[in-house]
Formats: sequence, C-alpha cells, structure tokens
Amino acid sequence: MVSYKYSTQISHQRMKTSLRFKITKFFSSRMKPIIPFDPIDFQIRRLKQLFWIAEFTLTISIISSFSTVPFPETIAKFSTAIFLLLVYYFIYLRKVILARGLLLLVLTMGFSIFIWIDSGIRDTGLIAFSGILICAAALGANRLFAIILAYTIAFIMAMGYANITGLYIHNIRKLDYTIILDTILIYSTIGAIIWFLIHDLNESLVKATAEAAKANRSTLLVEHMVNHDLLTGLPNKILARDRFEQGYLHTKANQGKIALIVLDLDNFQTINDSLGHSIGDELILRVAHRLSGIMRETDTIARLGADEFLIIVDSKNDLDIVFEVAIDIMNQMTIPFRLKSIDYVTTCSLGIAISPDDDIEFDSLLKKANLALDRAKATTKNRFVFYDTKMNVDTQEQLNLLLHLRTAILENQFYLCYQPKINLSDNSLIGAEALIRWKHPQKGIISPLSFIPITETFGLIIDIGDWVLKEACKQCKAWHDLGYKNLTVAVNVSAIQFKRGNIEEIVLNALRDSGLPPQYLEIEMTESILIDDSNVLLDALLRLRNLGIKFSIDDFGTGYSNLGYIKKFQVEILKIDQSFIKKMSENIQDEAIVKAIIQMASGMGLRTIAEGVEDEATKEKLKEFNCDFAQGYLWSQPVSTDEMIRYIQKFPV
Repeated sequence: MVSYKYSTQISHQRMKTSLRFKITKFFSSRMKPIIPFDPIDFQIRRLKQLFWIAEFTLTISIISSFSTVPFPETIAKFSTAIFLLLVYYFIYLRKVILARGLLLLVLTMGFSIFIWIDSGIRDTGLIAFSGILICAAALGANRLFAIILAYTIAFIMAMGYANITGLYIHNIRKLDYTIILDTILIYSTIGAIIWFLIHDLNESLVKATAEAAKANRSTLLVEHMVNHDLLTGLPNKILARDRFEQGYLHTKANQGKIALIVLDLDNFQTINDSLGHSIGDELILRVAHRLSGIMRETDTIARLGADEFLIIVDSKNDLDIVFEVAIDIMNQMTIPFRLKSIDYVTTCSLGIAISPDDDIEFDSLLKKANLALDRAKATTKNRFVFYDTKMNVDTQEQLNLLLHLRTAILENQFYLCYQPKINLSDNSLIGAEALIRWKHPQKGIISPLSFIPITETFGLIIDIGDWVLKEACKQCKAWHDLGYKNLTVAVNVSAIQFKRGNIEEIVLNALRDSGLPPQYLEIEMTESILIDDSNVLLDALLRLRNLGIKFSIDDFGTGYSNLGYIKKFQVEILKIDQSFIKKMSENIQDEAIVKAIIQMASGMGLRTIAEGVEDEATKEKLKEFNCDFAQGYLWSQPVSTDEMIRYIQKFPV
C-alpha cells in the first residue's frame, strides 16, 4: 500500500516554542522550589545588626566615660541607648520603615548632642556621621540619606560659624584614653557596617553567579532537547531544517547540490510489536550509531521519528556522492544487529530528493523525498529511489481520486463481483470470494489496486468495508434460497476495520440483516492484523469463531508467516499468495514454498486454498501436494452477481 506523508502545517518556529514550553514545564515540575527573596526579612536582619552594633558601641562608651567625660554627655549617651530600645521594639513589630527612620534619627541627634557638648567641630565624633550615612545607604533609605547629609553639612557649618564669630566657643578636651577609645569605637562601628555590606554584596554576587550558571546550563539543556531527538541524541527535524538552510546557502554560493535522504527501516513495526519496545528502542540506537559512523563531517543525520531517519548530504554538484552514500547505508543495514545475544537483520528503504533540482524549500523537498520513499517501499523494499516529477503527479491524482471516492460512497457507485472457489478433490463449487469494484460515471471501471490503498489511508475503508460485508452476506443468502445451501462467501476485512474495535458488532449485524447462518461466512484477514496481539481482538475473534464463522489468512507467505499467531487465533484456512502459484511451473523455489506451506498447514490441521490458478498443470500439481481448494481464471474470473448465479447453476443443487 502506498501512503503519502504530508508535512505539518504548523511553522517550525511555533513547534520550537511549543516544545520549549513543554520541556521547561517538565523541568520546572521536578526542580526544587526556589525560596523567593523577601526584602522585609532582609531589612529586619540588617536593622538588627545595626541595632546591636550601635548598642554595643554606646555601652562601651558609657562605661568608659563615667569618670572623665562631663556628666551631660554621659546622660546624652545613656538616653540615646534607651531610645534605641524603642527602635528594637518596632523591629520586633516588623514596622521596618518606622524602625529605620527612628534608628537614623536617634543616632543622628544623639551624636549631634555628644559633639556639641564636647569639642564641637574638633570632636572626633564627627566621623560618626559618615557611619550614619553608610547605615542609611545600607538600609536603602535614600531620602533619609539626603536629609542626614544635608543636616550634617548644616550642623558642621553652624558649629564653625558659632566658633568663628564667638557666639559659642567649644572647649577643647585634653587628649585622654576615652577620646582614643571613642575614636576606635567609631572606626570599628563603621568598619563593621562596611564589612556587613561587603559580605552581603559578595554573597549576593556568588548566588547570582551560581543562579546564572544554573540558568545557563538549563537553557543549554532545553535548547539541546528542543533541537535533538531524546532517544538517540541526533538532531531532530527542527535542527535538520536549520542545517539544511545553512547547507543550501553554502551550496548555492558554490553552485553545488544538497540531497535529502529519508531512511525507513523495513518491517521495524514487526520487531517492535513482537519483541517489545525496549528491543525496538535498542535497535533504533544501534542504527543511529551505525549511521553516525559512516557519515562525513559535512553530512547531517537526524531522526524524524519512530524508525525514520533523515540524512542531509552535501554532494558538491556530484550525484555520484549521493549514490555512494545511499549504497553505503544499505550495505551497513544488512549487517546483523546483535541485541541481547540474538542477531537481528533488518533492511531499509531510502527516498532521495535533490536541491535545487527538485525544490529549494526544506518542507517541500522533504515531502518529495517521502514520496520517493513510499515508491521504494511500495514494491520490493530494501532499495533507494530518487524523486521524479511523476510522483507528484501521482499524488495529485490520488487526491483527486479521494474526492471522487467520497462521492462514490454517497452515490452507491460500488458493486461486488464474485470469484468461484473450487474443491480440488472433486471439482465441486464450495463458494466464492466477494471482490469490490468501482464503476465511475466518467472514468468507467477503476481497479481496486488504485482506490483501496487510498480508502485505508484516509479511513474510508470503514464505511466501504461494512457495506461489502452486508452485501456479501445478503448475496450468499440468495444463493441458499436458490437451493445451493452449502455455498460460502469469503470477505476480505481490512486491518483498519479490526482496529476500530467493533468488528464483532459489524459482522453480527450483517448476519442478522441477511439471515445468513454464521458457518457460511469466511473472513479473510492479513497477518498484520494478528501481529496487533490485542486481547480485545483475540476475544472478539474467538467469540465469532464459536458462532461458526471461519477465518483465513490472506496472501500467506508474503508477510510475517508467524505460526504462533496462527495457532493462538485459531485460524482455519491459509490462502497461498498468487505470486507463488503463478510461478510454480517456472520456478522450482516457488514450487517448494507452496509444497512446504501445504504440508505445514496439513500438519497443523489447517486447510489451504491456492489463488491465481490459471492452467491445468498448476491445478494438477496442487492436487499432488494435497491442496484443498483453489480459485483462479482456470475456472472463472471475478463475475457479476447475475453471472455468478448462472455459474452456480452449472453445478447440481
């Protein structure tokens, strides 16, 4: 079946933003919560530090000045210490602004009194104003800082004016140990305040640097995850687009070419479903590693998803390079992958599009590479195909066909043909296979090979398949009414119909509406349906089988040929694919395959039917191998309902 992959309509920038948001949300949900910075707590801590420094300084100064300092100055120092206790009370109440203002006011007025009482403008206490200004800055009190600075200047000018004019002459104290001690205390206090400021600043810088480094690492990690595949670490489609655009600009300047090679592993889904996703993931990792080992530095390997990879090759205007890369890739993929002590062999298919020959836009070129890949997988697989313009024409034709299909469903343009099925042992008629046909009003009869793949791709097969089942059951009941009560009808049911989940209901409705007994209905299905290995599917099939409905495997030998699934799902008939039957007389290997299938089925208690029998020699060979049933042009091509009735009437009731 050919299925075409269409690029998303969302721009890559929106994809990138969305993915970044999801990844950031993922990390945020798992990171430890960051404790937010509380400015109130910081101010309270700083106020407490300043309070205890000021109280300690005043206490030492008061003790040392009892015997040498005038009594009024000692009283002033003591009063200042008492007022500072009020500051601590407001700190306790968390009234930061009030405590801050009161602290600066008490210290400013207190030192103004000390200085005025003592030596005035020559007093060493003037240095304390510098400390008070530093406190104001540390507390973030910008207005108070300006007010205290202006006050200090005015106070110094006032003392100087008073001394110069003689309005008030300050006594110059004789140097003693209290002056030295006060000076040391003032400098120590200012130093402590500065130390706290620098310590907090350094601590903030260290935290800020650490947070910046952490944020930078997180950003780099998120950017890497946005642009890379999480399983393999390879670039993803977003980064591949950027690499292509850069490469295109380079090749354009040098008049070169750049190739997009889309790689898809053949039958990967089988390995993934039957052996488990862990084996599937390990295989993808090994494939990525092997591809990385054979690529040039100028090439880019990206993972587009599941088992699909993209290789961007700078061919330097030499397409032989692209051929060499493609052949090298396919040769590497044929080397077995050893996973858990078991060798797994997988092949791959490649679709190749060249820029600027095929397109210059990444999404358009990727779409064309995917069209080439679909063409490669639609036939023999394990090969590479270059895009050509006819593929795009085929795509447009299929889109047009899709529009006509929707109309065909509404206008009942479909009808059924029937191909007789013969018992090889006595040449008796056992029934027929129902085959859908489409009669288009303008285009005439359209082959099922043209429209069935499209109906499966776009989900139309569900409605069409339901109609086929009902119509086939109704026609088989009509044969019974003519007296041919042993005839059966075989209906091919698509994997899409099974996956919908209500196949049991659809079959029972068809049987009920037609009145056909269940034992005369045979459902043909492909092995891919059994690979699903769903308990729900198994239960539904077993219930239908218990009613008497028969199940057969269509095209046996071309798919997975997994005997375990055939036994588990209790299949009764194996239908040998016509590609083996038609070549039996020419190819000894095909003859051996057919014989082996028949013998294996017989050993398992299964019956076999050969499709595509066209000559007597093939028929006789099948009888020799003990094949049970057959159908093909030797007896009849698919015929209309009326022709089938005439064919039936050739046989005895």
